[in-house]
Amino acid sequence: EGQLQAPVGHQICVATMLRVALVLLAVARAAVGQTPCEGQIAVKGLSSSAYLGGSGGSVAGDTLTIKHNSGFSMFSECDREEWRPEAIAQLSLLGKAISFDVDLSKVGCGCNLAFYLISSPAHDTAGGFSSGDDRGGQPPYYCDANMVGGQWCPEVDIMEANDHAFQATPHNCESPMNKQYSYCDRSGCSQNTRDMPNAYGPGSTYTIDTTQPFSVRTEFPQSNGALAGMRTMLSQQGKQVNLEHASCDSSYLAKLSDAMRDGMSLRITYWGESANTMAWLDSPPCGSGVCSGDAAGDATISNIEVTEGAEVAPEPSGPSQGAITTAMPAPPSGWVSNLGAPWLCHHYMGNQQETQWCQAATFEDGWEFKYTGGVESLCGPCWCCKRQAMFAEAPTMPAWAPAPAPATTKAPEPAVAMQGPLLIGGMPKTYLAGTGGGVEGARLTVKHNAGWTVFAEREDSWEPANIQEFLLLGKTIVYTVDLSKVDCACNLAFYLISMPAVDMAGNPSAGTNRGGQPAYYCDANMVGGQWCPEIDIMEANQFAFHSTLHSAFDHGGKGAGFGGGGPGWNGPRDFTSEQYGPGASCIDTDKTFQVEVAFHVDGAGSLAAMEVTLMQEGHNCPLNFRVADYKGMAEMTTALNAGMTPIVSYWSADDMLWLDGKGGDNRGACDGDSAKNCGDSVTISDFSLEAISEEPVAQPQPVAVPLPPTKPALVAVFVEPAAMPAPPAAAGPAGATCPGSFEMPGYGSVAIVPTGWAETAMSAFEVRPGGEMRPKMGSRAYFADACTAGVYDHNQYVALKLLGKKMRYSLDVSGAGCGCNAAFYLTSMRQNPHKSQCSDYYCDANDVCGESCAEIDIQEANMFAWHSTLHTAQDHGGKPAGYGGGGPGWSGPRDFGRGEYGPGAKCIDTNKPFQVEVSFPVDGQGSLQAMEVMLSQEGHHCPLQMRIDNYVGMGELSRALELGMTPIVSYWSADNMLWMDGAGVDGMGACQIDSAKSCGDSVRIYDFAVGDIGSEFPPPAPSGPLVTSAPAAPSAPPTTSAPSAKPAPEPQLPPWAMPDRVRDPGQAAPSDSSLLAAMRSESDAAEDCEDCFERVSVMDFVRKNLLSGVHGSIASDRLSPVSSAALVLLACALLAAAAFAVVHGVRRRHGGGGATYTMLDALVPTASPEDLEDVEASLNASVFDPELEFEV
Repeated sequence: EGQLQAPVGHQICVATMLRVALVLLAVARAAVGQTPCEGQIAVKGLSSSAYLGGSGGSVAGDTLTIKHNSGFSMFSECDREEWRPEAIAQLSLLGKAISFDVDLSKVGCGCNLAFYLISSPAHDTAGGFSSGDDRGGQPPYYCDANMVGGQWCPEVDIMEANDHAFQATPHNCESPMNKQYSYCDRSGCSQNTRDMPNAYGPGSTYTIDTTQPFSVRTEFPQSNGALAGMRTMLSQQGKQVNLEHASCDSSYLAKLSDAMRDGMSLRITYWGESANTMAWLDSPPCGSGVCSGDAAGDATISNIEVTEGAEVAPEPSGPSQGAITTAMPAPPSGWVSNLGAPWLCHHYMGNQQETQWCQAATFEDGWEFKYTGGVESLCGPCWCCKRQAMFAEAPTMPAWAPAPAPATTKAPEPAVAMQGPLLIGGMPKTYLAGTGGGVEGARLTVKHNAGWTVFAEREDSWEPANIQEFLLLGKTIVYTVDLSKVDCACNLAFYLISMPAVDMAGNPSAGTNRGGQPAYYCDANMVGGQWCPEIDIMEANQFAFHSTLHSAFDHGGKGAGFGGGGPGWNGPRDFTSEQYGPGASCIDTDKTFQVEVAFHVDGAGSLAAMEVTLMQEGHNCPLNFRVADYKGMAEMTTALNAGMTPIVSYWSADDMLWLDGKGGDNRGACDGDSAKNCGDSVTISDFSLEAISEEPVAQPQPVAVPLPPTKPALVAVFVEPAAMPAPPAAAGPAGATCPGSFEMPGYGSVAIVPTGWAETAMSAFEVRPGGEMRPKMGSRAYFADACTAGVYDHNQYVALKLLGKKMRYSLDVSGAGCGCNAAFYLTSMRQNPHKSQCSDYYCDANDVCGESCAEIDIQEANMFAWHSTLHTAQDHGGKPAGYGGGGPGWSGPRDFGRGEYGPGAKCIDTNKPFQVEVSFPVDGQGSLQAMEVMLSQEGHHCPLQMRIDNYVGMGELSRALELGMTPIVSYWSADNMLWMDGAGVDGMGACQIDSAKSCGDSVRIYDFAVGDIGSEFPPPAPSGPLVTSAPAAPSAPPTTSAPSAKPAPEPQLPPWAMPDRVRDPGQAAPSDSSLLAAMRSESDAAEDCEDCFERVSVMDFVRKNLLSGVHGSIASDRLSPVSSAALVLLACALLAAAAFAVVHGVRRRHGGGGATYTMLDALVPTASPEDLEDVEASLNASVFDPELEFEV
């Protein structure tokens, strides 16, 4: 600085730059792994010393004081110069426990003080240590189950907490290869004090008062060398809160055994920003609290100790949601109404005390509670939703929960004796197992709050093979019922379920965490922890009668009958309270009456309708109603064909208004419900079973009544995507043509059937010679064995049986920007006999055309995002993998990042075609184990791999793949596609906004092949870039003028411009937010170089070809300072020009013969010929290097 001979102002400028450089140097040094060691920390129970490395805190004795936005890792050695992987301490905690004291009284809402274990250091594909790339601020060799630092590994969150919430979560991973993990369970199996009333929070009213220090102890018991449980205990002044993790399946925890045995490293961090960022942890009870200022004060962790633990996991000492030494508080006062059966709305003001109560209640007095915070949710716009748990408390598994463990060969003996036989006409001897009531001949008496299951044999144990299954398809069941003591708020239910439940392998599953339900129980509301189809023949009392069909995941189902409703909605209204009720004209419920239920079939043997008739002696007006045209009829048919088990239960609730309330039209019967009014017992008798002798004349359909609003069965992490608008129905054969066909190795000839024949609103679907498909924007088409122009026949669709097989194809999505969706997926269209609203038998998991069926999205993609998703027929959200998307409070999948997938990315450069391979491996029983997707690209050596397993609907999808699914190709767009390609709450997605106008006219998908897993595919066909305009490139070298086939006024192009890149004047240009450029380099002006043609953004062009060129040229002294300055000016000018003009090319001459030509095609619709001339003159005037020349 002292040697500079320059004005003082320049000296200050240079001095400032030097200081900045020193700061950047320090940052760079930290980035490559050199970090200070804060010093030794005393840890009891370790055989060696322990040190903490990191920053943002201090160590004294056995205490760590940590500041906000800081992190520390534990080391076995202290190296102040280098972060060495072999020095990272490994804690082997299998069969042991770890404990510590914590003071987080100053860690407020929106903050997270985390104490967790990870399998760090991470490893690369060769099994060596991997420091990682793009770590996002994490230390070298970092990894976790959310790939936060770019690398996967198992993670056990012992504590993620602030002063309002405490959560503990184990996360397992798929088995590693050469010590490198490729996928982990991001969500984990968490348990949070939010689900426990008055358990944890600031103040003396809580069991754990977070204004004071408290102790944490986590045990990892083992059994036969495998992790058998995880229990976290919070204690303070003689009081204790236990997180038992009883909902974590034993097989899930067992996957962590090797990591726990080999040793995991300890990481302590303190972070947090906005309320939305941390809502997953603390909202509720937290609201809008921000982690800053006084709410982000220092925290301390001390007295860390490792001790021996139990060899076998202890039995949970309390309810599955956790155990507290203090009593549960009573629910808050307030009134209850229902906004969506089976979920009801519990209204209150949402103040702090009541918010904590609802959020923490989970289960109480036979009810399941869900806090929703006043938004549209399970039960409409409500603060707190609840539903009756029927027999007992039953937790609801999230969509990502692991499958239940396989059942043992023999379930535990029930605490009840068999009753019977119950005499049923048309059936052999039938026995009942249950409590509360009894059997006498043909009469069953059911006590209040009791239930019965039908068995074929009388046994001392609850054997799944003896559970009676009625084959009712095409048959009628008749019985007599006495509801005279079943008042408002009471529910006598007679229903069918696909019991015994089965596991993923198809074996009987007794279930875990059944909440009081019998072994092998299942239903459509997962009351006992397991899903299956359900047919409610009767849910009734004196004032209401409901009959409902439910496919396995459809809580609400489709019903008929009379009664119920809430503010703004009504239950079924097939008859009235004058016709049904005490003293009514048709069915007087003060007396016994008969119920007849018929399951009619169509010509194909499928369920056509459930028809119910209520009759009473002395009354000549039977009530007849039917449930037909249900989207789940195919599943109901399968269930009835396989046999379903009858269940009888009698229960009550103070808010049964969804069944018997007045509703929005005030036509229902009950003003309010009181469980105290239910009679002690009811009778149901005189059962008989017979075949339907004659198909009745179709009954006129009643006026459709909106069903209660219900939450889709499994939409828990990802917001339901916007569905593609349903295309209009086919207009007939006039003008219809079949697009074409191709040969698919491993299958044979495939014809393409487009949707929307003869509809001008639908886009064309082009099939080129060789099988290359080019779906135009707005098109959709199906793989078929044959195509009959203008005719849709579901029997012609391909039923591709991919279970245990794999499929390969090539894809080009260049031009499909933010807001575009190129989709290739499978649905059960071949098995769908209903034409759908689109008239082409289309079905999917989002009811786009009104028909539901299983759906497997192999790809939903554009240049910036990729989603692969499994959906059962009723699961709109599904379970995804891939990259991209999100919204307020959530993020889409993050299996890779924008550096690996996107325009110019290192693994999959979406400017160019790439290959997709999908496989569907099976387990030892032949059931679907996972969907595995791999993206690869020639010239790149880092294929992207995704795997989706442990999905709750694997059984359904396994059957769908075994029967065969129809491949579908579609290309559509929307201005709200951010669920797929948006930035998400973590900001890691690519697109900030979507624009449907920025989508290219078409995409390409081609080179399909099918084969066995492990076999070799034929090599993919070579392919050039996507050409969006119609004319082909001329065979002769192009001239300086545009081809005569192109209409004027096209601007004249330089000799190196390709005619097939010229756009029609009327063609929409890309939006400013997603300008696309085409770059072409040649060694000779006359040489046509197809292979070196690629698309880049204007910014990327400047960065890669100009700014990087300045750096490299200066380093090698190839350019004079004047030339270097000219390149910088060129970069600035080019960026400015791209904002308003069409920059067709930049030509740079080299001394001598050869030349390099670069074409930049960045179109903006406002450009005029005068603009072009001005830009060209300005650019050339700005550059003082004679070797550079612009042509615009």
